[in-house]
Amino acid sequence: SSDHYGRLVTRTGAVWTPQGHSLDSVDDKLNFGDESTLAWMNGKGNTTTFSWTIIAYMKLNNPGGSVASILDTGGFGTSTDTGMTFSIRPTTRQFEVGIFNGVNAAWVISANPATVYPNNTLWHQCALTYDQALASANAKFYLDRVPIETADKTANAPANTNSSYIPTIGRYNNGSGAFDGIMGELFVYQQRVLSADEISQHYLAAKRRLPWL
Repeated sequence: SSDHYGRLVTRTGAVWTPQGHSLDSVDDKLNFGDESTLAWMNGKGNTTTFSWTIIAYMKLNNPGGSVASILDTGGFGTSTDTGMTFSIRPTTRQFEVGIFNGVNAAWVISANPATVYPNNTLWHQCALTYDQALASANAKFYLDRVPIETADKTANAPANTNSSYIPTIGRYNNGSGAFDGIMGELFVYQQRVLSADEISQHYLAAKRRLPWL
């Protein structure tokens, strides 16, 4: 329960299993690092050309829930904090991405692609890439290595500041967005936009490595 740099994961309610951390819809979450750990995902230190990739191997126990937060680096739901969030709305099966700059909830990007997440409790790869430098199609969504949809950034400028919160898996930092299921593995690539081929290779490698996928 530590990240690539040795930062320990703090568990609240979540239970370790051989497949990953099991989280329920009551109060479970995972925290790691500090307020600056993933601040670069919303523009800290680089407001023009920051980029990243998130890949999660996960299963939802309750695909009919209202929302399932995969990763939240800030105070989602507030109007004065910076950060980014990646989540799923299982009722509509929509992925979500948001980057907020702390100015009256002015979103750098706020997107809900079309219906994509299956209404089942099987394991899936959920991937998202983001590139602030592009003129359009800044966010790209993938499900089980298949490209789903793209989304454009807004005209709002990113913020060169830390969030007020530490990164959280399985819940928004405002307490909502409970993830009811198992988070098997979560990868975050800094300044690295994986191609569709690379995400496909990531998926195939995980299928060989994780027998439950």
